[in-house]
Amino acid sequence: MNRRSVPSKKLLPGTLQHRLETRISRVILVANNPNIAPATLEALNISHQDLVVQFNTMTHFDQLASLPCEHLTVFRFGVAPQRHHGLPVTQQRRARMRALENRQFTLFTDAFPANDESFSQTQAEVLDTPVHDLIEARYPTPAVADYPHSAGPSTGFWTLALFHHLRLRQTALRPANSNFDISLLGFSTDPEPTAGIFWEGHAWDFERRWISENGFGG
Repeated sequence: MNRRSVPSKKLLPGTLQHRLETRISRVILVANNPNIAPATLEALNISHQDLVVQFNTMTHFDQLASLPCEHLTVFRFGVAPQRHHGLPVTQQRRARMRALENRQFTLFTDAFPANDESFSQTQAEVLDTPVHDLIEARYPTPAVADYPHSAGPSTGFWTLALFHHLRLRQTALRPANSNFDISLLGFSTDPEPTAGIFWEGHAWDFERRWISENGFGG
């Protein structure tokens, strides 16, 4: 399967997809990197034309939630049924997400949480598209002992591949119109060792190489 087979598939919550096509000029993917300083986030001058994307535990949610932008959170499906890595369990965090109302969207990579009223079906979407459909390359998932299934890419890389795909598709459909930029914050492209630092179930070398080869900074 290749990129030509995906275009008709819905990839984002409908309202967010429309805003991405009409008014969002920049998509900012924020990694759960504790080394991102508050001043670094402030220097981005985030506005209502930006979409800020966070993952799983949303390390920088509290600061970013106060900014006048669109918000998307991507949750990776966990091993146990109906469990997602980093799904906010505190009432305070869920209340802050709900308070953003029509500017907060959620994307689940496998299944919608059962009986969870914190996520409106109109502002959440389930997307199980494999990464090789988004980047037209086979992801070399490492084997992990005693892990029940293939983990695939990191959540951040999968989301970057998704927006890269959306940008290419949008350009193909409307070549005369301006398109959105993609910025990465807290991602690394340095060939640093991963053993004992990053979970061994993701192909970090492949992800860093793809990020560099496709012109994304980190």
